[in-house]
Amino acid sequence: MRGKKRISSIIIAAMILGLTGCGLFSEEESINDTMKVQHFTPLQHQKIKVKRGNLDFSETVIMEYKNQEEREYYLNYYYEESMNSRIKCYVIEGDFVKKGQLLAEAPCDELKEEKKSYQKQMETIQLDVTYNKNLLEIAENKEEKQQYRMLIEDGNNQIEVLKMRIREVEEKMEKFRIVADMDGQATKVRDLTMTYHDPQRPIVTVTSLEGYFKGIVSKEMCKLKEGDTVTAEISSKPTEMTVQDMQDITDGRIEVHFFAEGTFEQSSRAKLVIEGEKAEKVLYIPKTAVAIDDEKAYVRIVAEDGFLRAKEVNVTGPVNGYYIVENGLQEGDEIINE
Repeated sequence: MRGKKRISSIIIAAMILGLTGCGLFSEEESINDTMKVQHFTPLQHQKIKVKRGNLDFSETVIMEYKNQEEREYYLNYYYEESMNSRIKCYVIEGDFVKKGQLLAEAPCDELKEEKKSYQKQMETIQLDVTYNKNLLEIAENKEEKQQYRMLIEDGNNQIEVLKMRIREVEEKMEKFRIVADMDGQATKVRDLTMTYHDPQRPIVTVTSLEGYFKGIVSKEMCKLKEGDTVTAEISSKPTEMTVQDMQDITDGRIEVHFFAEGTFEQSSRAKLVIEGEKAEKVLYIPKTAVAIDDEKAYVRIVAEDGFLRAKEVNVTGPVNGYYIVENGLQEGDEIINE
C-alpha cells in the first residue's frame, strides 16, 4: 500500500510540474481583487422652463393653390426620317395658353411637301374648271356644251379626291403637332435639347386655371362650415373665398378647400386669419414637449438620478403650437423639449 501511495504522489507531482510548464498555472500566483467601476454620464437634453403668459387663440392658415385639372400632351408620331430631328416647342413653363394654341411640333417636311403638291394640283384643276365654265357659257351647240360639262364634272371630281388626300395628310401631320384643347398654364415643358424623342414622355403639361386653395386648420379652432365666405389675402390683396368642402385628417386637423373667383398661377398662396379668443396668465408649453398616448398627455423630466421620467399632465389645445397646462406642472418647472 505504501508503494502504491508513493507512486501516486509522484504522478500527481509530475502533472503539476507539467501544467506549470505549459503556463496553465504560474509559479507564483497573485490575486487581483480590485473592482472596476464604470461611471455613467447622463446625456445632455434640451430643457425648457414652464412659462406663464398670454396666448392668442387666433390661427393663421397658409393655403396653397391646387388646380382642378391637369393634361399631358404627347407627340405620338412614328416617322423614321424624323425620329432624330429636334422638336420645336413654342411655350415655356409658366406661360398661359389658350384653347387651340400650337404648343409644340416635330418636323414633318415630307408631309408638308406632299400637302403642297396636292394643293398646287388642286389650284391648277380649279383654273381649268373655271376656264371650261366660261367656254360652256359661249358654246353654240349641244355637242360642245356636253363636252364642257363633262370636263367640268371630271375636274370637280378630281378636286374632291385631292381634298380628301389633303385631309389624310393633315391627319398624319396632327401626330407631329400639339395643340392645347383648353385654357390653362404650361406647368411642365420637357427639355428638348436632346434629339431623341421618346413617345412615352409628355412634351408639355397644361393645368387649368380653375382650382381651389387648400388649407389645414386645427379641429378645435375650426368654426367653418361648407358655404361660409371668408376674406383671405392673396399677394397682400383681400380676396373673398367660399368654403367648398372639409375633411378630417390626422392629429386633430381638418383640411379645408376654398374657392376664389378669378385665375391664379400655380404657385399662388393665400393667408387666412381665423380670429380666436385670448387667454391671459396661463401656463403653457410647446407642442413638441408633449406626448399623447391613449388620450393621456405626458411630458419628460430629468430625475435626480439623471434618467428621464415621464410625468402625466392635463393640457388643452394645441393652439398655435402650444398646449395650455391645466395641472401637473408649475411655473418654472423644467421639462424636456426634443
